[in-house]
Amino acid sequence: MKDIIIKRYTFNRLTKSIKEKLRQGVLLNFPDVEVFKTRFYYQIPPNFMFIAWHKGGIVGQRYLTTKVRPIDGKKYKVAGIGITISKEFQGKGLGKELTKEVLRFIQNSDYDFVMATTSNKIAIHVLNKFGFTKLKRKITYKDIKTRKIITEDETVMVKDFQDNRLIKEIEKSKKPIYMGVGVW
Repeated sequence: MKDIIIKRYTFNRLTKSIKEKLRQGVLLNFPDVEVFKTRFYYQIPPNFMFIAWHKGGIVGQRYLTTKVRPIDGKKYKVAGIGITISKEFQGKGLGKELTKEVLRFIQNSDYDFVMATTSNKIAIHVLNKFGFTKLKRKITYKDIKTRKIITEDETVMVKDFQDNRLIKEIEKSKKPIYMGVGVW
């Protein structure tokens, strides 16, 4: 993509100015989500941000949040990812470029698998192209605010870097996977 630079940041290296720009961008895409009026992430701050810059402004971001979770008696390091693209840059390949960057980082790290939750058909299509599959098991988490156990109602897309052998093993059980406190 011409004139776009993608940079990786750790959460604690983000300046107040960058956090505010991220919040404004997310709020434009999700104006009805109350939490985005005060911050750019849903419940848990991301570990890493992959930010797309164009002429000094943020035009897209992909975040990465890490959790270590026991699933069926084994501990897994899970990378949760999410994305926001400015409306004027949607449909131009920026989501694919951000996804390539975050997956390259994840693949070179010690994550067992990566997951994304979405109801966006275009996002599901893009994730499928990168080898993600729809997780057949339900995901649950404890809401930070209400402390209630919530079952994720969006599509959960997952990928490991072993031809999805790990995902196939995890899917042998039908019991919901509890992801702990907070959702990314």
